[in-house]
Amino acid sequence: MSSSISFSEAELLDSGMSRSTSMELPTLQILETREEEETKHGIGEESEEVLLNKIQNIQLQLAEIRELKANVLTTKGVERVSQSRLRKDVIPTSRLLVVTSRLPVTVDWSNRNKPTITVSSGGLVPAIFYLKKKFPVFWFGALGTCWDVERQDILKHKLETEYGFIPVFSQFHDYEMYQSFCNSVLWPLFHYLLLHVEGERSFRVEAWEAYKRANMDFVKVIMEHYQSQDFIWIHDFHLLLVPKMIRERCPSASIGFFLHTPFPSSEVYRMLPNRRELVEGVLGSDLIGFHSYDYARHFLSVCSRLLGLDVRPNAVDNRTTQVSIGIFPLGIDTTLFSKALETRTVKDRIQQLTSQFKDKKIIIGVDRLDYIKGIPHKLLAIECFLDTFPEWIGHCVFIQVAIPSISASGDYYRFRAEMYQLVGRLNGKFSSMDYVPIHFLNQMISFEDLCALYSIGDVAMITSLRDGMNLVSYEYIYCQHNHYGVLILSELTGAAHSLPGAILCNPWNTEEVADCIHKSLSMSEQERKMKHQKLYRYVISHTCISWGDHFVSDWLETISERRQMELQLQPLHVETLLEAYQTSHRRLFLFDYDGTLTSYRTVPELARPSSHLLYILKKLSSDVQNRVFVISGRDKNTLSSWLAMTGIGLAAEYGMYYCWPKNEEILHNQQTEGGDKDWVPLWYSWISNEKNISLERITQSLTIAKDILKRFEECTPGSFMSEKETCLTWHFRDADPDFAFSQAMEARQHLEQALMETPLEILMGQKILYVRPKGVDKGSFVQFILAKLQPSQLPDFILCIGDDRTDEQMFQQVESTQAKVFTCSVGRKYTKAHYFVPDAHHVLSILEQLAETSQTKL
Repeated sequence: MSSSISFSEAELLDSGMSRSTSMELPTLQILETREEEETKHGIGEESEEVLLNKIQNIQLQLAEIRELKANVLTTKGVERVSQSRLRKDVIPTSRLLVVTSRLPVTVDWSNRNKPTITVSSGGLVPAIFYLKKKFPVFWFGALGTCWDVERQDILKHKLETEYGFIPVFSQFHDYEMYQSFCNSVLWPLFHYLLLHVEGERSFRVEAWEAYKRANMDFVKVIMEHYQSQDFIWIHDFHLLLVPKMIRERCPSASIGFFLHTPFPSSEVYRMLPNRRELVEGVLGSDLIGFHSYDYARHFLSVCSRLLGLDVRPNAVDNRTTQVSIGIFPLGIDTTLFSKALETRTVKDRIQQLTSQFKDKKIIIGVDRLDYIKGIPHKLLAIECFLDTFPEWIGHCVFIQVAIPSISASGDYYRFRAEMYQLVGRLNGKFSSMDYVPIHFLNQMISFEDLCALYSIGDVAMITSLRDGMNLVSYEYIYCQHNHYGVLILSELTGAAHSLPGAILCNPWNTEEVADCIHKSLSMSEQERKMKHQKLYRYVISHTCISWGDHFVSDWLETISERRQMELQLQPLHVETLLEAYQTSHRRLFLFDYDGTLTSYRTVPELARPSSHLLYILKKLSSDVQNRVFVISGRDKNTLSSWLAMTGIGLAAEYGMYYCWPKNEEILHNQQTEGGDKDWVPLWYSWISNEKNISLERITQSLTIAKDILKRFEECTPGSFMSEKETCLTWHFRDADPDFAFSQAMEARQHLEQALMETPLEILMGQKILYVRPKGVDKGSFVQFILAKLQPSQLPDFILCIGDDRTDEQMFQQVESTQAKVFTCSVGRKYTKAHYFVPDAHHVLSILEQLAETSQTKL
């Protein structure tokens, strides 16, 4: 007796499965029991996967019904475009400027001085044209050919007025060298083909200079048309320098960048002699998009390792700005293929090909003839397959379309000759009088033939050695809607991270690829259908139109967040500060030391204050209306030897120990005698008598923490530990960024477990891990200072500057006072401060101007 399996609505919704794009209103199907499914299909081992697939289908049906009930606007059929993420209230009224290396047009001058323009229908065109419904769009790019000035003027006028295309013209020699740098240096390296010392793939200074000039040519044309509030979307490795060049000319510009190729690991990328300039160029953007997380991770690693920038999984702190990182897998224009598949031409071609290869399994491959596409690896896998499974000889054919490269070179012709030889050898080995296993077409084929080929293929093989995305996989899946073909996909493509249901392979493992072919050809119809449904659902819901929609939507949110941050965090203008300074009578200065008054040093002992800094601090503290404190994590002996002669107040180990400014009598009736030269501060511990965190307990607990950090120091080259009386600091600024961060996270876990019942706490700083007494922080010490002051001594002006997370509590504490408060972060970042300065040099400059305004003369 069979029983039905039911699921609650919540269980189905929480399954995490993607939503269907079908518009039909289905009836929910009750799942069959496991026994019935196994009996019916004979797939006991696969029953779990089949069951999960049915759960997914029911969840998708539920989602559709709810969308209809909620009156969500959709369109019928597989051409449905995902609902736009662009909210009407955030869509700007300004324009979108799209910048690519080439315009999607061909120009025919057959009719003299009356060019015929043909616009491409593939690539980015559908996505950009769809965005025209939301923005006025202007598209910038080169035409790939140089003409005389007269024809350039004709083209400029026609392209801009009729199509919204704005051509960029360069000198012929520059353009040739620019293309050489892009195609022979950047493109191979980004696909893990290493540079050569000599030859086409070598780095040449003149090509690099041409690349810079070509990027500048684009910038000049863009800036000629740029208007305030425009959004500039730059594409691909041909234009890596453009974002920074525009940012330098227009700091407030909204700039997005998308890389359509892989981004290599830092070990490969660092081979480029001009590696810093290229990454710094891209970092001029507000949002940088990649096809997959791997590419983004490699880019973040380069930013961290080569530029020393702080990175997070979705952002780079580029000194004074934050650059967002996003993952946006590109899709195809399904409408284009849907219309083609309905044409008589394609249907007739499908019938012809089906008849030609009757009773044979068809394996297809569609690639550009390039080494990166792994065509020889594919052919060798076919050979291995036929050798291992000879029963398939005569029963399957392999059709490989190898599209010729636009820019041919000596290496290209040699590679093509090798392919011809390999195909000839394999056909000679496996052919018979009425059977040829491999059909190799080194030619362009029509779009109709391509759609027909996709439709008849039982298996599609993609064995790219590296590929940004590889949309052939998407095109094949879409054209296979009623055929349920199997996709064999290289795990080294961007699409491998997005397509559930594909059979992933390592193209370098010939035997593995051969086994994948056999598995694909032997797969049951039920399993083929199940895998294809997963793939198809993804393809129709992740089109090129939704890709553009998603990127622009996230970009708008990034810009909105940036502008909100800019409103909250303003540059600290000296004029504003001076005005408040001169009208105040009781001033309190609170400074961090490392990274604020001095720049960070690899060796902490080298961060001694300059004579200029000492002069400024001494002059500030000599003004009777000023009270100056440096609050640092450093030990008291170091602070005494470095800063005591200035007469300022000092707080060591985050406030655990302190000394009041010279000649102050409000604390312990303290007053020193003698001049600056002989002044030695008297240090006090403001919580050392507290029972719960006595110095004895702190010392005992630090011994445990020290043993743990010592082990991590030994295992993390470039890191070191510094020890004070009541705290420990583990520095990993000069260690490998990725490894050091993971080590710091692990060290933190060990410390938290070991110190759970102790008076110590653990804090992560800027490439620093702190172990310090609980309740001892800069904010608490500021509170202590204010509590010690008499009401008549409370400040009416406070300047608080710091650069680290340990300074955030200090910023927060001073905001609660009645004074005119200036909280300032060193570097633009997410902070509780209201102002920022770029670096320690600017801090010194500001303090110098305040000191010169002081009433006291030294």
